[in-house]
This record gives sequence, C-alpha cells and structure tokens, in this order.
Amino acid sequence: MSYDFWKGINVLEWGTTIATAFHARMLGDMGARVVKVEPPTGDPARRAGPFPAGVPNSEKSGLFLALNTNKFGITLDPTCETGRAVFGELVKATDILVVDSRPSDLARWRLTFGDLKKLNASLIMVSITPFGATGPYQDFKASDLTIFQMSGYARAMVRGETDPVAKVPVRAQTDQVAMLGGLSATTATSIALLQRAATKQGTFVDVSLWEAMCMLSNGGFAAAAFQQLAPGGNDEPVISRGTVATLEAKSGYVVVSPREDDQWVRWIELIGSPAWANEPRFATRQLRSQNWDELEPLLAEWTSQRTKEETYHMAQAAEIPSFPMNTVADLFRSEQLRVRGAFQTIEHPVAGKLPYPTLPFRPGDQDARPDSPAPRLGEHTENVLAGIGVTKEEQLRLHVLGVI
Repeated sequence: MSYDFWKGINVLEWGTTIATAFHARMLGDMGARVVKVEPPTGDPARRAGPFPAGVPNSEKSGLFLALNTNKFGITLDPTCETGRAVFGELVKATDILVVDSRPSDLARWRLTFGDLKKLNASLIMVSITPFGATGPYQDFKASDLTIFQMSGYARAMVRGETDPVAKVPVRAQTDQVAMLGGLSATTATSIALLQRAATKQGTFVDVSLWEAMCMLSNGGFAAAAFQQLAPGGNDEPVISRGTVATLEAKSGYVVVSPREDDQWVRWIELIGSPAWANEPRFATRQLRSQNWDELEPLLAEWTSQRTKEETYHMAQAAEIPSFPMNTVADLFRSEQLRVRGAFQTIEHPVAGKLPYPTLPFRPGDQDARPDSPAPRLGEHTENVLAGIGVTKEEQLRLHVLGVI
C-alpha cells in the first residue's frame, strides 16, 4: 500500500546498493514518482536472489522485487559522455536525486552536487555512502559486514562473553545496515523537502551508513562516557542465566522470562506446580540461575508439549513476559499483521503474484492505493527518455553504443 505524502515529487535513483534502493522505494511508497536508473546489464540485486526453486532469473529475484515496487525502470550509463548528457536532462526535471557513488567517482564523472545544481538549482541530492561524503574515509568501500563490525554493535551482542574470540557474531542476519541507512536517508530527505518548500533552494543530503549504525550504540556511549569503562574485554556484566529462557516448543522456540519472584510463582502455577519446583536448589532467582543446566530441561519438558503461540498467550495472560521466536513464515500467518494489512499481494508480469510488506504506519486521513510491481529491466526507458525529448532514432543509437 502506498500514500500521497510526496505526490508530485520526482525522484531519480541511481545506485546499486540496497540502502539506495530501499530509500527510493520508501519515497515511492509515500507517493513520489521514482525513476530507477539501472546499468544496461541490470542492477546487481537482480542476480542476488532468492529465486523460485533456486533457478536464477533476473526478473524473479526476491530481493530486487521487494526493493523496487512503485518505480519506473530505465537503463542508462551516466558515466560516459553521451550517457551523462542524457542524465543531465533527467536531472533538470528531478526534485530528488539519490546516489551511492564515491565522491571521487562523482568528481571524475562531473556529476557532483556542484555540477548538477547548475542544471537544477532546486535539486535535492541524497548521497548514501559507507562513511559519508567528507572526512578521510569518504572514498573507502565497505560491506554490510564491515559497517556492522565497525559500529560496535557486533561487540555489544556478545555481552558477558569472557573470551572475546569465542562466539563473536560475524553480523546480524539480513542487511540491517542498508535498511537502517535507507530509513535514515528517508527521514533526512523528508526534512530537506520541507526546507526546500520554505527556501526554494535545493540542498545536499549526506548520509553515512556507519553513523546510522553508530546511533544504535547509545547505551554503550553512555556507559563509556559516564562509567569510564574500558573498551572491550570484560567491560559488561554477565547476565544471569535463566532470567530469559529460550525453550523448545512444538512449533519452534518460545522465550519466557519469569525473572521476578511473583512471576516465577505464577509460572509454576501455570505449568501445574510440579514437585521439583519445591526443591531448595530452585528456591531463589540466584539459585535458579546457578542451577540453570538442571532447570532448563524441566521447563522445556512442559513447553515442548505445546506450540510456541499457545505458551506465549498463556504466559501473557498470567502477566509473565514471553514471546514466540517467529520465523519469516510465521509473519505471513500472524492474525495481527493480517488485520493491519502488513502484507499485500502484488502481481508481477514475470514473477507472478507474491506477498510484499507494506509501510509500517497508517495515516488516518488517507486511503491506501495498491502498489505497482518492480519494473522489468529497461521497461520504461523508451517512455521516460521520450519525455525529455530523446527521439526513437537517438534511443536506437544509444542502445547500439551500449549507453542504454
């Protein structure tokens, strides 16, 4: 579902990263007209998958389809002289240009904000790069893994680990850095649009993926600043085992946290007041933690006879903190998400009908409209270029040259 917050705003997306595509998709979901510029060989996401039955198909990549709804798609190489001229004409009719190229590359191609604002004084240019467009790291390349580790977030995930080499997470699953960066860019771009409405002037929006991830470490920053803790090692207290229990259930795993004494009493009543609950070794929270290896299988014996959803709802009804460890498949079955319309079915001419996530907010005074599917490679090139005066004959020449 999409809305009309930015109806009338024209967006030009030129980049190959998930952060760039996700940011532009969010603008499209909010009503902007988004034109995605792919290289003639196609966006790398088209080759990333996942694919139905594991068979690669550039028009059926789950990643590409999810990132590029509500967009028009063209092919163009702006890095060559001929392609740059066409790109300049597109920029003239653009409100927001989203890029992810390194500053040195943009300078070499004469496509910096300084170059482009000569063509369009009201242009908002959004740059999404690993470390930002200034500073000694401005031209450094980085992956999701790089940024995740450099942000300090990965180290925070091993709280209580006494051996810094053991069990250190490589990174969290999915491209969290890119998604957070895309959300940060959407916030910044919305502010820039409001600023432009007041000043009538364009601006350069500089988004650093590293700094976006660093925001997640506010607790760590506060601890380091006020408690003067040493960086790394044993600077974090060990969490007592058993205060948050991950237990096996029929349909996966459920987390239960009867950490307070009154919650433990209600939990024991809920599972039928077994005889072992009266044993001295489980009498206090500290003892339960110390004897967790013996306690955990006793608790799992009860949860393993029930689904994780059943245990979750029973615990919640007894005011015991609990939640199911959901898989992505579980989300499609969630009654809560179904009622709120968190997924909608979109039909793609090649990939067919698939469920897609919608925006996580619902404006009370706007009716949602259906989303359009991700574009096929070069699907709208002819019409978009014709709109800026490029004739069919010239488009044929550009195609022969490999520019489109």
